Amino acid sequence: MGSETDVLLFGDLSKNGQQQMLAVNKVKALPPGVPRGNAVTRAVILEKDGGTWKEVLRCDEHLENPKGFLGGTPLAPVNGWRMQAEQDPAKGLLLYFTPLTPPKGGYAVPVEVRWNPKVKRYQSMDRSFENFLNELPALETPESQVRL
Repeated sequence: MGSETDVLLFGDLSKNGQQQMLAVNKVKALPPGVPRGNAVTRAVILEKDGGTWKEVLRCDEHLENPKGFLGGTPLAPVNGWRMQAEQDPAKGLLLYFTPLTPPKGGYAVPVEVRWNPKVKRYQSMDRSFENFLNELPALETPESQVRL
């Protein structure tokens, strides 16, 4: 992630018994009209696996875990995210990602991401923040559906 990476959180973030860290690259300059806060271009959660660290969540232009793209997230690439992190004693780390600018033809809606203990990975939540959403192996955008 480079020399401008900040580690924001470290420990058993997901309450799964594993050491994890949340590292981010912060937005250098906020777009006009965007309130201050944790604005990031990239965020990752790394988990210690033996003697190495493996990526278990990535937030860059899209939200992804090792199984694919997180459900309920914008199809269009996002250039920056507002990120809110909360630590729940029972659920572990709760992350909320909101695009800094609304995606084309859409709204800047927050996406909650948290650890799903049943499938042992970070997943996004539905709009009611009650049910986990499955991953998508590929993103279907109008441009990808055009056939020549």
